[in-house]
Amino acid sequence: MKNHNRLIMKWMIVLLLVLPGLAICEDGFQTGKSPAKAALMSLFVPGAGQIYNESYYKAGGVIILEGVLIGLLINDHNEAEKAYDRAKRSSDDDFDYWADRYYKYYDRRQNDMWWLGITMLLSGIDAYVDAHLYNYETLREDIHLKFEDNKVMISWEF
Repeated sequence: MKNHNRLIMKWMIVLLLVLPGLAICEDGFQTGKSPAKAALMSLFVPGAGQIYNESYYKAGGVIILEGVLIGLLINDHNEAEKAYDRAKRSSDDDFDYWADRYYKYYDRRQNDMWWLGITMLLSGIDAYVDAHLYNYETLREDIHLKFEDNKVMISWEF
C-alpha cells in the first residue's frame, strides 16, 4: 500500500510540474481558449476541460467513463480491504480463500488506477489540443493553399 501511495504522489508531482510548463511554452498564438487551463481543468475535474472548450458530447463521455472507473476503483478497494480484514481474522482453513480474494481485488484495484490515470491523461491531452483548435474554422479562412505546376504554396493572411 505504501508503494502504491508513493507512485500516486510521483505522478501527481510530475503532472503539477509538466502542466505549468506547457502554459509557459505556449507561443503568442491566441486561440480564444487557454490550452493549459483546459488541460488542468480536465485533469482535476472529469470533463471540465471539455466543457470549457464547449465540447459537450466529449464532456459527457469523459464524465461517464471516469465516473465508472472511479466507482470500480472504490468498489475494488472496499472489497480488497474486506478480504484483507477477513484473512487476518480467519482460521487456517479459510485463510487461503480470503487471501486469494484479497489478491484478486488488489490486482483489479491496481488495474482500475492505471486505467483511470490513462483516461485522465488522455482527457487532459484532448482538452489541451481542443483548446488550440478552438478557433480553427475562423483561422482556416485566413490560410490559403495554392497549387501551381509541381509546387504547393501556403499563404496566411493576418
